[in-house]
Amino acid sequence: MKYDYHIEVFAIGKWLNIVMGSREYCRGYLNARQDLSPRPAYRLMRSDGQIVDQYAPRDDVSVGMIAGFPTAEQYEAAAKRALEMAAVIRERKERELQSLHLA
Repeated sequence: MKYDYHIEVFAIGKWLNIVMGSREYCRGYLNARQDLSPRPAYRLMRSDGQIVDQYAPRDDVSVGMIAGFPTAEQYEAAAKRALEMAAVIRERKERELQSLHLA
């Protein structure tokens, strides 16, 4: 039996279908995101509802490309950038919610 495949991401409290394609395309999509951090949970679904593969969410934040071991200053700088990105995301979500209420 031939199946259709799609990728789902866990966001806003539910699983959302974001990509449809062949099994190989969907696996490639997941493989490209497996080392991203932070990232939401992803899963590869088959058209009969079977979960083929899944990645748990990851909350850690990468310091970046460094030689050797990261210093305390590098972790602090990475934390500062992560907090700045979190603020940008919160502002964007607030604008989206406000635009939904105005519509």
